[in-house]
Amino acid sequence: MMGHSHLVANGAIAATAFVWLGALRDQTSATAVTSDAWIREVASWPTSIIGQGIPAWVGDHPVSGAAQWIWAWLFPHEGAGGVVYLVAAVLLLALGTLVPDLDSKHSMLGRWLPFGMPGPHRGLLHTDWALIALFVVALAPPTRLIVWLWLGAWLHCAMDGLSASGRARFYPLGRYRLVRLPSGEVSVGQTGRHVALYQAGGTGEWVLLGGLLAACALAIAAALRP
Repeated sequence: MMGHSHLVANGAIAATAFVWLGALRDQTSATAVTSDAWIREVASWPTSIIGQGIPAWVGDHPVSGAAQWIWAWLFPHEGAGGVVYLVAAVLLLALGTLVPDLDSKHSMLGRWLPFGMPGPHRGLLHTDWALIALFVVALAPPTRLIVWLWLGAWLHCAMDGLSASGRARFYPLGRYRLVRLPSGEVSVGQTGRHVALYQAGGTGEWVLLGGLLAACALAIAAALRP
């Protein structure tokens, strides 16, 4: 995908996740009640075979309880500090969405670099090496905000992995191929068969983006149902 497409796609996915997380935190919402009941039912299947009740660790509100914990981890501040934190999170999410394409001189950020990034496009910045390192940094409380940068980069790489050329997750180790793009740039692609839903810059990309936006709209409506 291109930079603008990534921003729209990641924004829609993040908004959907935000709405669902908020709905699941409310133990009285229809979404939370249904989800909690479903989890308790699933947990009761194996235990009913041996004649025991639902395990104590499941509790009465397993889904909404987990949602509250995740919310507190993602948004550790409240009040005015929480608003500042949210703004910073949105900005870092957008930045993380664009950072993997820094190695392309045609990208939204790469065109402003005074120097060219070493290596081919979709190289090291698209690998799991970079994503793992970023996530490890985000685990520390002082650098918790980095998780939003990681989320943007991870979603970017996940979407690129669905393109025709894919991505070499552990480049430069393992097998990979080099693909020459219409712009003349050389890009790293994965070898072997993989799920390819679109060609970057082609019609399939816009069809996929449209389908994603429609799915996110339906998911948000489902989360907000009375």
